[in-house]
Amino acid sequence: MISNEELIYNKLVELYPNSLKAISEISKNTTDDNFFVESQYKAFDFDDVKNCHLGCDDALHKSPDSLFLFNNALYFIEFKEGDAKPVDIRSKIHEAIATLYTICVKYLSDINREDFFNLNIRYAVMMRKGNPKTFLGALRNTSNRFRLKNLEGYIVKKTKVTNNPVDIVKTLRQLTQDSVLPLKIHNREHPVEEYT
Repeated sequence: MISNEELIYNKLVELYPNSLKAISEISKNTTDDNFFVESQYKAFDFDDVKNCHLGCDDALHKSPDSLFLFNNALYFIEFKEGDAKPVDIRSKIHEAIATLYTICVKYLSDINREDFFNLNIRYAVMMRKGNPKTFLGALRNTSNRFRLKNLEGYIVKKTKVTNNPVDIVKTLRQLTQDSVLPLKIHNREHPVEEYT
């Protein structure tokens, strides 16, 4: 039997067929034209999804960069470079959940409200590694940075924040069943790290 998570993911791909894009494109800092995670593996670019609620303006809202389906779980991944305010990172997952819900209401009416709030949804923020020069800088790179833990069990099952390239690769390898390889991680102030 197909899970509700898979039904939702498949519906998104059906509605937005051009949103399957290389991770290189999804994670790229377009402002500075810098790659972060360089891989040809195609992930779903959630930034393309519009909120389709009747009361909304059908515009793009803040959202995590990508969405993966793995083991009957939906994984939102935000690729982040530089500083970000906790409210911005937190609002992205709130908007994404609201958008998913309106998509279910509009296109997947068999997924009722109770089923929706029992979905296995996870949220990870993957940050470009910097070189913290102070204790405070190092502290900012911990999982408490965006205060996501208090969302666990509320709107998502699990959250994670990392700027460790090995951890980023491990997570992406898991989500793609190693199909993400080969890949490169572009860090600030550090050489490019290649993984095969």
